[in-house]
Amino acid sequence: MASFITILSSCLNKKKEIIINDTINKGSNIENINKSSYSVIKFKIDNQECFATINEYFKHYNYKSDFPFALWIKVETIEQNSNGHPTDNEALLFNEIEDSIISQLDKKTPYCFIGRTTRNGFREVMFYVSDKDKSFDLMNKFVNSNKFKRKIELTIDRDDKWKSVSGFIE
Repeated sequence: MASFITILSSCLNKKKEIIINDTINKGSNIENINKSSYSVIKFKIDNQECFATINEYFKHYNYKSDFPFALWIKVETIEQNSNGHPTDNEALLFNEIEDSIISQLDKKTPYCFIGRTTRNGFREVMFYVSDKDKSFDLMNKFVNSNKFKRKIELTIDRDDKWKSVSGFIE
């Protein structure tokens, strides 16, 4: 009887662990962003070379419906090379901007960090969020603070099926 209780207790604890892990894995946090694998995809738009860095964590993701809003943050490139891509110093600034955005979201609302694209003249950071209004308010304050002295544009649209990034994550 004692071994049956131990096994039952062990199974109950395992079920709790799975539920807790499932909840943790339903979006991004700084830890899983830093531990994720990323793929770099080279593509062209209007004959211009572009790059996407995509978080592999969200390939075949099962919780897309929990994050139905595509949040895109577009940052102008001021210091750029001949193909319009950022210089090394500008890329460091872009990383700082991205870290700052993630830090803002991480504290206030559930999100999925999909990745970024680098194109002629700008970088675009891609997220999916669960709360459109809260995310928009947070990011609108961030954009209006103009801390980084760059033109930053913000768009948020409903995209339940994540069609906007399907070419990157499927």
